[in-house]
Amino acid sequence: MTVTELMATLAKFPANARVVIPGYEGGYDDLTVEDIVSGRLALNVHTEWYYGPHVRVGDYHHAKRPDAPEEDAVLLSGEER
Repeated sequence: MTVTELMATLAKFPANARVVIPGYEGGYDDLTVEDIVSGRLALNVHTEWYYGPHVRVGDYHHAKRPDAPEEDAVLLSGEER
C-alpha cells in the first residue's frame, strides 16, 4: 500500500473516527504521531509464513539477503520511539 492508497482509504471513513493499532497483549492502543515513523525496508527477505516478508535496512535479518531491493516506507508501529 502506498501513502496515496492509504489516504484514499482513510477518506472513506468519518473524519472523527478513532485510529488504533493492536495492543501488545491484546486490545487496541490509540495511534499517535510518535507511532508514525519513516524507514527504509529491504523487500522480500523472509519467506517463512510467521515473519513479515520485509525488514528494516540494517536489521540483522537483512544479512540473509543483502541484495534485496530497498524502498522507503512509513511504519505505523512506533518502533523508533
